[in-house]
Amino acid sequence: MKGTNYLAGFGTVFLFLGYYCFKAAFKKKFSSHSSNIKVSNKTILIVGGILSLSLGIFLIVKAISNIQNH
Repeated sequence: MKGTNYLAGFGTVFLFLGYYCFKAAFKKKFSSHSSNIKVSNKTILIVGGILSLSLGIFLIVKAISNIQNH
């Protein structure tokens, strides 16, 4: 398939992954019976979200620069 850009697709997946990591890390408590996320798990989610978002942005920018160079 000519012109298929896999880097942009992977970048989009990583953007959504980062979004859902932040969404899980900053989830609000709705009932008294739900379990809270521990601080260490929240830290892992935040770090994973930052890494996923930055990797996603990097891959999308790289895909756009490859399109402009060809």
